[in-house]
Amino acid sequence: MATAVMHEAKFGDEVNMDSPADFENSEAVRREVETDPSLENVRRHYCEGTVRTVRGNYTSFVERDGNLYREFITPRGHERFQFVVPEKYRYAVFELDHCDATGAHSSRKKTWKRIAEKFYWPGMGHDLSRWVHSCEVCQNTNDSDIELYEPHEYNEEQMGCL
Repeated sequence: MATAVMHEAKFGDEVNMDSPADFENSEAVRREVETDPSLENVRRHYCEGTVRTVRGNYTSFVERDGNLYREFITPRGHERFQFVVPEKYRYAVFELDHCDATGAHSSRKKTWKRIAEKFYWPGMGHDLSRWVHSCEVCQNTNDSDIELYEPHEYNEEQMGCL
């Protein structure tokens, strides 16, 4: 599994995350959730106990094992929990999934689907779309630039037929 590493110049300190559990078990991530300005509305909804309906799903924010999660209940009654990711760690979550062998530089939709199974942040779809479209590996392996071979025609002489 690829290691998602954030560099000092971009984020202020270096953080290594090798799996989704590393995010959930990190005290640094927990502290960041409490202070991240991009999560102000999430914290407010959590404190107020707000339940909203988003695309037919009932959503709220809950605390479990010291972590903040987005809880939602699907129209079919399935309960899901997504770990709330502070801004500082979002790109690392993307790299961990998209650049990993199992992610294999998938499309935005597939990347979003896998990440949304475990994680949540406001504007996640927009961020993932931007990051997938700016991924160098994805840009360099775009199939639209590949020229297809023309079938080579052999005559009977070349094939050794009599």
